[in-house]
Amino acid sequence: MPSRHRSALITSLLAGSVGLVPLLVALAPPASAAAADVKINEIVSNGPAPDSIELTNIGAAPVDLSGWILKDDKDASSQPIPAGTTLPAGGFLSFPTTFGLGNGDAARVFLPDGTTLVDGHTFPSHSNPSWSRCPDGTGAFVQAQAASLGAANACTVPDTAVRINEVESSGGSPGDWVELLNTGTGAVDASGWVFRDADDTHAYVIPAGTSIPAGGYFLLEEAAFGFGLGQPDSARLLAEDGTTVIDSYAWTTHATTSYGRCPNGTGNLTTTTAPTKGAVNTCPTPAGADALEINEVKTNPNPDFVEVRNVSDALVDVADFWVADSAASPVRITSESTPLQPGELFAFNPDEIVGGFGLGAADSVTILLSDKTTVVDTYAWTTHRLPSYGRCPDGPGLVENPVASPGAENVCQPVRINEVESSGGQPGDWVELVNVSAGPVDVSGWVLKDADDTHSYAIPAATTIAVGGYLVLDEAAFGFGLGQPDAARLFRADGTTLVDSYAWTTHATTSYGRCADGAGAFVTTEAVTKGAANLCPPPFFGVDTEPWPGSQTVTTSDPQNAFVSDVSTGDVSGLAFSPTEPGVLWAIKNKNRLFKLTKVGGLWTPLTTDGWATGKALTFADGSGEPDTEGVTVGPDGAIYATTERDNTASSVPLNQVLRFDPTQPGPLRATATWNLNADFPELAGIAGGSNLGFEGLTWVPDSYLVAGGFVDESTGAAYRPSSYAGHGDGLFVMALENDGALYAYALGNGLQHRVAKVASGFPHVMDVSFDPERQQLWAVCDDTCQGQVSHLRIGANGKLGVVGGYERPTGMPNLNNEGFALAPQSTCVDGAKEVVWSDDAGTGGHSLRSATLPCTGLIDSTTAPQVSGTARSGETLTATAGTWSVDGVALAHQWRRGEIPIEGATGPSYVVTGADKGAALNVVVTASKTGYADETAASAPVTVEDLPLLVTAPAVSGSGRVGDELAVSTGGWDETGLTFAYQWLRSGAPIAGATSASYTPTAADLAAGAVSARVTATRPAGGASGAPATTEPASVVAGDAATATAAPRVSGTPVTGQRLVATSGSWSVPGLAFGYQWLRDGAPIAGATASSYRLVGADQGRRVAVRVTAARAGHASGTATSAAVRATGPAVSRTRLSVARKVTAGKRAAVTVRVTGAWDPTGTVTVLLDPRKGRTVTKTVRLRDGVVRFSTARLVAGTYQVRAVYAGDALHRGSATATRVVVKAKRGR
Repeated sequence: MPSRHRSALITSLLAGSVGLVPLLVALAPPASAAAADVKINEIVSNGPAPDSIELTNIGAAPVDLSGWILKDDKDASSQPIPAGTTLPAGGFLSFPTTFGLGNGDAARVFLPDGTTLVDGHTFPSHSNPSWSRCPDGTGAFVQAQAASLGAANACTVPDTAVRINEVESSGGSPGDWVELLNTGTGAVDASGWVFRDADDTHAYVIPAGTSIPAGGYFLLEEAAFGFGLGQPDSARLLAEDGTTVIDSYAWTTHATTSYGRCPNGTGNLTTTTAPTKGAVNTCPTPAGADALEINEVKTNPNPDFVEVRNVSDALVDVADFWVADSAASPVRITSESTPLQPGELFAFNPDEIVGGFGLGAADSVTILLSDKTTVVDTYAWTTHRLPSYGRCPDGPGLVENPVASPGAENVCQPVRINEVESSGGQPGDWVELVNVSAGPVDVSGWVLKDADDTHSYAIPAATTIAVGGYLVLDEAAFGFGLGQPDAARLFRADGTTLVDSYAWTTHATTSYGRCADGAGAFVTTEAVTKGAANLCPPPFFGVDTEPWPGSQTVTTSDPQNAFVSDVSTGDVSGLAFSPTEPGVLWAIKNKNRLFKLTKVGGLWTPLTTDGWATGKALTFADGSGEPDTEGVTVGPDGAIYATTERDNTASSVPLNQVLRFDPTQPGPLRATATWNLNADFPELAGIAGGSNLGFEGLTWVPDSYLVAGGFVDESTGAAYRPSSYAGHGDGLFVMALENDGALYAYALGNGLQHRVAKVASGFPHVMDVSFDPERQQLWAVCDDTCQGQVSHLRIGANGKLGVVGGYERPTGMPNLNNEGFALAPQSTCVDGAKEVVWSDDAGTGGHSLRSATLPCTGLIDSTTAPQVSGTARSGETLTATAGTWSVDGVALAHQWRRGEIPIEGATGPSYVVTGADKGAALNVVVTASKTGYADETAASAPVTVEDLPLLVTAPAVSGSGRVGDELAVSTGGWDETGLTFAYQWLRSGAPIAGATSASYTPTAADLAAGAVSARVTATRPAGGASGAPATTEPASVVAGDAATATAAPRVSGTPVTGQRLVATSGSWSVPGLAFGYQWLRDGAPIAGATASSYRLVGADQGRRVAVRVTAARAGHASGTATSAAVRATGPAVSRTRLSVARKVTAGKRAAVTVRVTGAWDPTGTVTVLLDPRKGRTVTKTVRLRDGVVRFSTARLVAGTYQVRAVYAGDALHRGSATATRVVVKAKRGR
């Protein structure tokens, strides 16, 4: 964090705490019997979902909720339930609120008359995660396990005060064991509870009569439950029914020691440092648990602060730590990343944290890790200690600290070296001491040394420094000069106990002094102030200042002794210009006198008519008393409003009030209205001079400025809503409190006085405050205590008013006790400048008023209002036009609003409508700014967001995504019940014809697209409105399962080379398939063999031939199946046998029979050759018929014949031959 922000934060700790005015919810008449069945069932505030109120119907019939009214603890927060809303019997309806639910608020539901209360519940803090009735509809409100809007509550299980606190699963004594701890405040009967490990067959019932006292332990021993605990395993504690889980823990491996809750009884189970059976767990030190140390605590008077130091050797972020006192729940120290270097200090006011707390007389403060249970450091006390408790090097713990020093090293010692003059002093070098304690300090015998131990001076006996007093030790007394480099060291009388020291390397141009005086670090002072408060250079009070931006020349602007009255001559404390009469300046004296001033001869002079010559006396409403009127402003009604800090007739008693006066009446003026705020500042009654430390300044700030800036109402923690404070008018009054330097914003009205915010001015004391409508900021003014500095404050991004800068007083202005400050209206500008007037309460030189000038701020006008375009529906984008402005080159800032409440983070020219906007009016406020001009805002006309069912959780597609397998789509979660749903499945974003149910079976077309999605539309019953359709994320589509063969393919045909084999496809699990074929030779594909038949070739001979059939179906993987293989062979051997008569008579024919046999039935031809030894060869070729050839030869002549039969072979057989002899004999007798 940059130092300038750190110092500003530290200074803000000097501001007081915000007190919440209790808001009482009035009792309302009871509802009817039917309405009484409707109960507020769940309340969610400050969670990830919008603030919501859930209703349930515990009756037996539906209830019409049309026009019923939801409210928080304020009647002004009113939200009607839409017409046509019915709550079914046993049903749940959740309503996001158009008003925020605060950190400690109420939820109420009324009949349409707005006064008849149906049900209500007041809750003490934000939900975590929800306030829920347990059981639903009838039980008390508790913090549920989870938010469950629109459904049954996630109620806690019975007896959750009992936790599994420690587990020993290996090496226990005498065996495994599980330790239970009752974390509640009363005894718990555990009779009949069931203990199991991960195996449901392992069960042990806790004996009857077993009671675990509050804070007590109960051990489950292996010897009792009868089974060991393994790895992985679990320990489960169940209710008597054996199913309802009370607590459980699972682990994957045995712990090296044991598993125990850290912190004991509340944290998660982790590995302990040692088993502690039946006792508090010994836990390892969490990261960061020893990083911060409480260094200082201030408890009274306000503001409180706690200061911590980074005692680690690494960078530490304060945002990772929480703080609690003895009663309050922990709150996060800061939500902004705030890194601390090793040794660095950080101070904060716990009362300024949202949901924070003040520190009491007997109280404590504890720093915690983000688990909100691990203690980092703690400190307790029994009484307030002024100024603070601080950690000092020579004492244990925190001890009384003489000076509160938030963000700086503790003072510790009652006396400090405060200023050093080492060169050119009068009459020589000197060292100034200051008493910073609450009582006088005797410094007799204390020792002063420089850097040389031989240079030593003992302070004379009987030397005492009064409270806040100074003691100067001169060179003439201590006898040695101070050089460069050198040091000044102060010791106790023993000469060794160091009280304080300061070392320097070169002489200061003036002197070295502590800033702030007596407490801060040494710096080069603005001027030497020997024996007096140091004059410190700016910036000093946490305000980064610049030179006064207007004229440095200051003129006296009132006649001498102009404010003489019967009470005093000076004492002008407050100033205010009239907004309707630019030539009138109002001045108020703290001696109950009001003056009306006009310019006479260039000087602000009391009006001499109508009783104004010596001012009009002011009294309280009953005409009594002398109000110590300090601050003044003119209200929007033209009345004069003044602050008081006491009644001067009882001047020791604080009386902090705001009084209203009618200046048109003759004097003395009686207060026409009184707001007594004394009870909000009890600390003033408990400190010396408290009656002179109350309200000083006063101004009025319009609501339009606050709302446009997103101002946060600190009493609710939400955006400021003017409608919450009926009768307060159109703005807030802001008072400046001298005691703590803070500004307090109040809504004041008839019977109304409510603190809305507390704002640090940047100063320890503040004297006046003024709203600047042209610059759209507040000015806070400090007197001579702060060298006359002023700060300016604007609303930041966090919705809080904060210091954004400051100015020194004009160089021509003496450092006077200026308590009043007024800026002339813009209409008085001359040559680009307007007057600024200060009032000196001391009336120095007989003059109270002095004036300088300030540059006038240019004005920007909106000539055409911004407009909003787009569809006002959840999920849609609205876009703002800039409008037109009277000045060119303006920078534009945007703030979208829901109703009159700024939407956090919605600061761009466009806005995406959310569920929280349902039924609400949205608009955008555009702020135009330009250097030298006052910011100007303009708002668009509102657009109303459609009141439609809204999606809470997106629908989703479930299923395998395979073609042919059914997909299903969920409805998603919606913010209403009783809805009906319509579905449309989409392919590549386009509707799929006929696919309009909650399920769908993907097809091949979806596979080609790669994915499908579904669109769900929710519609209210009875033809009601439909919400914006919700489309799921695309669900991938993959190929469906392949078909499987129920009977394998087969090969038919003769497996012989040259023969054709034929494949059948087999039988398959689904019909309608397309088949492909691949013939295989010894399992390898045969190139080109992809038909259903195959002719064997020579390469197949001796090989195993099969066919692989592929079954294809659109959108599915292809199935395959392979036939049994057949072995292919070459042609078989054939045998030819020849039969012919051996002897034939010449002239006769010979009958020839040739038989050919083989593996199969041979076919083809046989050639028979007759080869007589003498003569010619006769050849005859005959085709086999059934393997046989028969024929007769021609008539033969006598002789011997060689008959040879030759079988040529066929596709399946090789050829063969045979031969025989035939003798033809001549005919006898010739």
